[in-house]
Amino acid sequence: GLYFDKDWTFFEEFLIVERICEYPKHYWLPFEANQTQFYEGFPQNPGW
Repeated sequence: GLYFDKDWTFFEEFLIVERICEYPKHYWLPFEANQTQFYEGFPQNPGW
């Protein structure tokens, strides 16, 4: 996030949430199950 002073002349960044990224699961988002059933060669993303 950003913190601004009252005059809006200065800002400072601050951490809102520290996220943990597990590769490869969080590198790719999951597809809806019905989307992966249209074509046999179109699998779900890894880890989902």
